[in-house]
Amino acid sequence: MLFKSIIPDSLVYRPRWKIGIEQIERVMAQGLRLEWVTFDEEYGKVPEFWFSLDHLGKLWETMDSHNPVRHLICIVLVS
Repeated sequence: MLFKSIIPDSLVYRPRWKIGIEQIERVMAQGLRLEWVTFDEEYGKVPEFWFSLDHLGKLWETMDSHNPVRHLICIVLVS
C-alpha cells in the first residue's frame, strides 16, 4: 500500500540550520533566557549557522564527531 504525504503549498524549503535558528529565536521571543547552544558537526559545517548564533549573542559549541547522536541542537536555559 502506498501513502501520499500532503505538504501544504505554503510550506517552503528551508535548510535545517535555518530551522534551528528559527527555533532558537522562537524560544527567545517567549522570554526564555538561554546561555549556550550545542550542536553536532553537521550544523558546525555551516558558517551561516555560527554567524546567526553570534548575531543573537549566544555562546556556542560543536559536539565531538564520535557522538552517535546526529543533527542535534541542545540549548541550555537559565531561569
